[in-house]
Amino acid sequence: MPRYSLTRSQLYELVWAMPMQKLAKAAFKMSDVAAAKYCRSANVPLPPRGYWNKLEAGHKVTRVPLPPRRLGQSQWAGPDAYLTSDLRALISNLDEFHPLTEPIEPMIEEFEKRVNKIKVLKSFKVVHPEVQKVLNIDEKRQKKIDASDPIFRRFLPQPIHITPAHRRRLRIINSILNVCESLGGGGNVQDDHATKFWASPGHGGWSLRLSEPSKDGLLVLTAPGDGKAIPDVRWKDGPSGKIEDIIHEIVVEIGVRRERSLRLEELERIEATKKERAQRQAEIAAAVADRERRAKERAEAEAKAQVELLLSSARALRDANDIRSYVAQAQAQLIGKMPTADIDCWAIWALAIAEHIDPLSSGAAADQIMNVAHKGLGGT
Repeated sequence: MPRYSLTRSQLYELVWAMPMQKLAKAAFKMSDVAAAKYCRSANVPLPPRGYWNKLEAGHKVTRVPLPPRRLGQSQWAGPDAYLTSDLRALISNLDEFHPLTEPIEPMIEEFEKRVNKIKVLKSFKVVHPEVQKVLNIDEKRQKKIDASDPIFRRFLPQPIHITPAHRRRLRIINSILNVCESLGGGGNVQDDHATKFWASPGHGGWSLRLSEPSKDGLLVLTAPGDGKAIPDVRWKDGPSGKIEDIIHEIVVEIGVRRERSLRLEELERIEATKKERAQRQAEIAAAVADRERRAKERAEAEAKAQVELLLSSARALRDANDIRSYVAQAQAQLIGKMPTADIDCWAIWALAIAEHIDPLSSGAAADQIMNVAHKGLGGT
């Protein structure tokens, strides 16, 4: 059974076309509870309790509309579906391409409103678990140093985030990750020095780099580009303000970059799919052409073989008739000159040979006629 990746709108069409328990088993090979979780994670609304009973009883029911795709949210939803012909008939545009063409400005505006509602904590009042891991590493290192002989302390791994500038770096990361957490996302710190971290404001995310403090204690936060169409973006401490003052702006930029990356990835996926389909069609056309060529070669070889058999049969008939004529002349000329019994014995043998090689008498001609007629080699 063919498997299909479904967009949010296609999944929405399915979940509002039949009860989830039946759909989950038929299309996703999982429980209705698991399938419902996929729908909720893709922001695909489900029919409320009692919906199908009301529909079956003829009562008026209301379908909850599919919410618009949010900034940075993938249009693909749930696991691949196993679709029978009946299920495929319920979905529109199943085999079409789906470029992300929604206007991006309204999506950014909606995202900004959600981000700006979140309070930015610039202290460690609420410590994100990823930042806490970094603090714990420093704490363990300090404890090990305190418990060791003073002579060897300088050889042990040192705590990193103990200066005000380094603590400030962690507070910036903590603020960004907490805002992302409030949006339904999160992130992670990717090294002990907290120079690289991943921030996800709900739907995908972006890798960020936070510099070590300069001599002046200034920091630079970088969102690297993708090496294609999305450039690097940097936020620096400066006369106009510090990085922690623009946390909302940074989180919005992460969402925008994720959205632009998604759109580029979808275009690349579409182009790759088109090339794959074109290659598959070319392979099919080549296979068909090869089969036709081999069939033509077999037909030509068969026709040639039948012609050779025809000529061979004609020669055999001439040889058989020549033998019969020769026997008749020999009998006429040798009678009285040789014992009649010897002549008759030889004639019987010679005529048997003629009968054997004669295609008309042996049935070979009839076989070829039937073979040619059956294969249509005569053109009728």
